[in-house]
Amino acid sequence: MSKRSFVDEESLIKIKKICNGEKEISQDHETFINILDDDSCGKIFSYLSIRERLSIEQVCSRWQEIAMHKSWNNITKLDFSDAKIIDNYFDGKIPTQSELEILLSRCGRYLRKLNLSSDYDDQILKAVNNYCPNLTSLKLNLTEHVQRKYDENCFINAFTKMTDLKQFFIHSAYGHGILESLDSLPANILEIHLSMKSYSSKNSTYHSHFQQALSKFKNLHKLSINKINLENKTIEIIGQMKSLIHLDLAEIYAGIFSSFMPLTNFPDLEYLNLRSIQNGTEDDDILKELFINSKKLKYLDISLNFGVTELGLTHVAKMKNLEVLKINSLLTGEVNFVQFYKLKIFECEGWAGACDATLQTVLENSPDLKIIDARNTNLTVKSLVLANDITKGRMNNIVLHFKVDLALILNFHKLGMISPFLILEAM
Repeated sequence: MSKRSFVDEESLIKIKKICNGEKEISQDHETFINILDDDSCGKIFSYLSIRERLSIEQVCSRWQEIAMHKSWNNITKLDFSDAKIIDNYFDGKIPTQSELEILLSRCGRYLRKLNLSSDYDDQILKAVNNYCPNLTSLKLNLTEHVQRKYDENCFINAFTKMTDLKQFFIHSAYGHGILESLDSLPANILEIHLSMKSYSSKNSTYHSHFQQALSKFKNLHKLSINKINLENKTIEIIGQMKSLIHLDLAEIYAGIFSSFMPLTNFPDLEYLNLRSIQNGTEDDDILKELFINSKKLKYLDISLNFGVTELGLTHVAKMKNLEVLKINSLLTGEVNFVQFYKLKIFECEGWAGACDATLQTVLENSPDLKIIDARNTNLTVKSLVLANDITKGRMNNIVLHFKVDLALILNFHKLGMISPFLILEAM
């Protein structure tokens, strides 16, 4: 419902002038505002921007009471990475730390989702814990300059009041706060996403503590651990989380003696990202076990795993439920994918085995295909002609975005043919 449903434009302008400290409308606003009860005033105030709501507390004691307690229940989500929210709620200016602490004291109990950027230091976590007990999703971005400010002790018991928390994300430059956060999270949480900007080696005490903290989560549905050093015991603990439907271990480092075989027996797994785990001779065996045990798999990324061979890809080729497959930069030869009837996204940039014959099997057997990324491969114009012919006859009106090298696109356009359901892109 628009602002005009609750207050006419002229009156809204008057309220905003009061927020800005203009005096000349005092007689009018006194008549206007005094005929409204507190709930009606609170409803009107709730249509002001957040900065205006904080400013309006300075007008008089009654307005302060109303603004503080009756105008914040429509703020259930704050995302400081979203430019639209910054524009709409904060007049385009990211609030200072003191302003954010005040804001959380006003709307914190109504918040369900909070995404904090790296513009704030560790003290803001105290405000989050004190004022935001009803959060269901919390994201913390601790990269950039904030690392010199954050004290890991501020994460201890930082989230213990959030019994309804279901999603937790933390991105940290060097792992600051990750271990302490795990200790503080409720055991019944459904999603945990941990990532670092770069690898950082940890001692055995840290790993033992990490394993103990991770083992308490018995009902996780989604787990992401990226660019973090994992011991074999940690991988075994993850392998025991049979409720997982989403597992992202992209770019982790586990060492040459670690085994990823415990990660191949998730009966309900739908999403698996093993990008660049570099596990050598085990790669093909992992893919074989995934084919046998994870029949519901829809998303698979094994890019940059140089130990995968043609044998491993033949197991992948039999995963009939895949909707997204990413095999970028693999060193294997060509493999035919004739059973990908549900495939929507196929990335094979830099794959040594990508050729016209391989792409033909994908194009002919995947009617819902939306994206192919085949840059830096051995494709010729024949693949573009085939894509043009196949998409031209599509009855589902799905547009295929085909990413290839610019030279191929230029040669194809010389032929003067283009399907309405084919878009060629050179990135």
